[in-house]
Amino acid sequence: MRVCSGRVQPGPDQEDPTRLGLAKATALGAAMDETMAAVHQRLDVDTTGVLAFSRSQKGARVLHKAISERIANKTYLAILDTPPPKRSGEISQPIPGRVDQPAQTRYRVLGETPNGILVELSPITGRKHQLRFHMSHLGCPIRGDGRYGDPVDRRAPRTLLHCSRLKLPGYDPWVAPTPPDLAFGQGLSWNQSRAGLIDDAETTCYRLFHGDGEGQPNGF
Repeated sequence: MRVCSGRVQPGPDQEDPTRLGLAKATALGAAMDETMAAVHQRLDVDTTGVLAFSRSQKGARVLHKAISERIANKTYLAILDTPPPKRSGEISQPIPGRVDQPAQTRYRVLGETPNGILVELSPITGRKHQLRFHMSHLGCPIRGDGRYGDPVDRRAPRTLLHCSRLKLPGYDPWVAPTPPDLAFGQGLSWNQSRAGLIDDAETTCYRLFHGDGEGQPNGF
């Protein structure tokens, strides 16, 4: 098995597939290692976080069993503009167009700041767009979600949804650091939210921050 935090990892002398679509990245990964079987933990195009790939038939079986039997625990973080009706709860509502497929999500509010409401989301089922639809169904869509929220919201560069943790039975959890845009929504300053980019020696970011140009004097 191979788990990546938000990007496909290239092999030596291979083209970095980060800029490619998921299908192309999967094909490229298979070319790197012919034993690779599948992508098991997918994310929406503008969702960040943990991705899970199998690189062997054994790994594929473990991942497939854990996810299909719902014993893989996934944890997401999201920023909302308005709080849910309760501090915690469970949503059971089919996705439109797929009323024959149950969809369930647990949620809890982690904190409130002037920049937004931070919630933890735990999908029980794994339907496409499930978390985004369920938050919208509660009347508190995820910030930046143009499909299920405000289509002209310009306060976020993307849907502020992040897969922060994936746990399989018998394995240590895989954790993806919080990206800067979501960290800002948690109430951190711009400087604090970008601290991980500076500390991470593996980052491919070439432009950390231009404080004066972005209205944040004395920024990095």
